[in-house]
Amino acid sequence: MFTIKLLLDGKVRLQIAPALLVLLNIRLVAAVLRPANHCLTDLLRISVPGRAHMSVPGAPVNKIAPEHLELMVENPATIIGKIKNAGAVFIGYATPTAVGDYWAGPSHVLPTGSTARFSSGLSAATFFKRTSYIQYTLPMLKKQAPSIEKLAAAEGLRHHQDSIAQRSRTKPA
Repeated sequence: MFTIKLLLDGKVRLQIAPALLVLLNIRLVAAVLRPANHCLTDLLRISVPGRAHMSVPGAPVNKIAPEHLELMVENPATIIGKIKNAGAVFIGYATPTAVGDYWAGPSHVLPTGSTARFSSGLSAATFFKRTSYIQYTLPMLKKQAPSIEKLAAAEGLRHHQDSIAQRSRTKPA
């Protein structure tokens, strides 16, 4: 019943961020659907992941890249390290999404629409200024120059291309 309530609470957002329930045990489907099948027919899409996905714990989740993931398994330590694409992961029955959104501390601003594949939630780190320091030796530059020049040409950045060509073929003064 708890899981069904979560799905119903998210009804307003289902059009843009569908609620999904991934079950590893097919017998749980009936137990989850039975209490509310009369009101969920237009809200649920049932899919049983193929065996290939299930052999890699976290694979279905990493593909979906949800904004919020409630992980309710017997031993979360066995799967938590395999989940790479989720905005926030809420571990166990006593950790509903609202705990993280309102109380526990992670940002409520999380990547939506599967963008957790390449993005993270808003945090203080978002506002830190970072500087990259890059240093090549002349032999390194000479080795990589053809590839760098091709990329610069493909982007139409003629001066970048020229700078690589000139510096990789001459010694500094």
